[in-house]
Amino acid sequence: MRCIEWTHRNWKMLLMLIAAAIVLTIGVEMIQNWTIPPVFTDQELQLSGITEEQLQAAGTYLHSSGRIAYRETWNPLRLIITFVIQMVILWAAFPLGLGKRFLAAVKKAWAGLREALQDKKACWIRTGIFCGVTAAGFLLFRIWAADTIHRSNWMVDLTALGAAAALATLLTFRKTVGKKPELIFVWLTLVMGGLMAFLFPDHAIVTWDNSFHYQHAVNYSMLGRVRFTEADMLAMDPNTPMEKSAGAERAAFIAEQDEKARNGAVYVTGGCHMMLKEFWLAFNGLGLFLGRVFHLNYWMMWSLGRLTGLLAYILIGYFAIRRLRSGKMIAAAVLMIPQQIFQAANYTYDPGVTAFLALGCAYFFAQWQEGDRKISWKDQCIMIGSLFLGCLAKQIYFPVALIPLFLPKEKFESPRARKRFIAADLLAVLTLILLFAVPFVTGDGEGDSRGGEGVNAFGQVQYILSNPFEYADTLIHFLGRYLHPDNATGFLTSFAYFGVTRDGAIYLIVLAAAAFLDRDETDERFGREIGRRVLVECVLFATLVLITTSLYISFTEVGSNKIAGVQARYLAPLLFPAMMALTSSRIRNKMNPALYHGLIFAGAGFCCFSVFLRTCVAYFH
Repeated sequence: MRCIEWTHRNWKMLLMLIAAAIVLTIGVEMIQNWTIPPVFTDQELQLSGITEEQLQAAGTYLHSSGRIAYRETWNPLRLIITFVIQMVILWAAFPLGLGKRFLAAVKKAWAGLREALQDKKACWIRTGIFCGVTAAGFLLFRIWAADTIHRSNWMVDLTALGAAAALATLLTFRKTVGKKPELIFVWLTLVMGGLMAFLFPDHAIVTWDNSFHYQHAVNYSMLGRVRFTEADMLAMDPNTPMEKSAGAERAAFIAEQDEKARNGAVYVTGGCHMMLKEFWLAFNGLGLFLGRVFHLNYWMMWSLGRLTGLLAYILIGYFAIRRLRSGKMIAAAVLMIPQQIFQAANYTYDPGVTAFLALGCAYFFAQWQEGDRKISWKDQCIMIGSLFLGCLAKQIYFPVALIPLFLPKEKFESPRARKRFIAADLLAVLTLILLFAVPFVTGDGEGDSRGGEGVNAFGQVQYILSNPFEYADTLIHFLGRYLHPDNATGFLTSFAYFGVTRDGAIYLIVLAAAAFLDRDETDERFGREIGRRVLVECVLFATLVLITTSLYISFTEVGSNKIAGVQARYLAPLLFPAMMALTSSRIRNKMNPALYHGLIFAGAGFCCFSVFLRTCVAYFH
């Protein structure tokens, strides 16, 4: 009813939005047809004497390379998808007012910058300190790097410069570190993740299932009738050797790779191959699309696709940290885990799970920190929507979406408003359960072939139901090893196929310092709710049990007393809510916020740069 009333009052705006969306859709389709990899004809044609009319009649055209290519036709499916996307963007920018808020934020930031620049003396002093610390940090990092990995090249220099600039930021902008840690999170994560996005090889064997996820990023970048070049096929092939040179051989490899990309598509798919659970890779696809628009070489296009995914991760993390009154450094410490930044700077949907669950849980804990303030409809939508999107990629995390049900009834305007909120959350959870359960129920029961010949999902379920105590014993012993601190490096400092370092112990200290010290008086209310805190932890533990059991069913041989396929990284999305609900509100941290936040950021940054240096940078010679 409200929607109909709004449409009746604002029908002119609605028509303008539709018209604008149509224009933008046509523009995007024209750009897609212009930038999509061409499909060249197999036949060698004598171009002399062939007219433009003949080429057009044959459905071909003369490409800028001098070869004959098939003409790209407009794709109805892509037009529909693009129109929906444009409507969502325009609706968010104008009726919802996000565009006006963005412009206001830009104006405020510009005004703050101008005000800071007016005090020229202070500005020059700060610039001098920043440059001095950067120079000293660069030299120290170079000396340490030479002693650690015995390398000296431009990649080491670039990493040293990034680490020095991060340190200079913490020492120069102490006021911002203390009052606006979310801004420092953005800068540090951008520096660390940006280096990873551009320096890791453009190859399938970088992170887990990289080839599979890159395919879906390309799908999202083209939105139907996807075209893969020879460079794509080689990059996705795990048997293709990676270039280890940081010098002239690397430049020659990039040039050869770019030549193969310019030779057009070698494999064309039909229809739409986008998977809903891979939606996070649409952010990576945006970077690939922009890379084609600006005619970047293949390496730069691949890296830009990584960068846009990283930017999405940073943006969501920024809003999660900003929303909290207490626990900002807990969120920052979790989101800056080296492995999480590593994955955010590569092609995978795992960082989307961590980021969206952190955002949804941040809105949940913020309600407890704001006392008697009623929860707004916007906060309700963001909370449920973020948790739903976080679980959409991996539906097995669906119990986490039940956490909003633990809000007290006093937070709602009326009992009716609370019932609507509960119904919406349960609907989201039910949808996730169906998305998770239907493929299993309707499948052939064979399970994942990567687990071995003895894997049979239906047979494993029957074994569990027939031997519940034996499986419980297997589960308890496995979780004891899985949750042991010795396993922490698997989700902290493991860079997949590039190896794992021993910095995980340092990062455990960073997480502990954030979890037990980032508390203030706003945590008192939730701290007294011991029952609800226990319920949150139970939900998270139940999620972990479900993850373990699902892989026991789908990835482990029937009747085995071991559980295969449960990787340590699956624990990362559960860390933030677990840490927020775990510690006592009686703890008071009297340390200067600038110093405390700076130490957390410094510890996180050191671990991240250390792992990056010992894995990626050490790989090249």
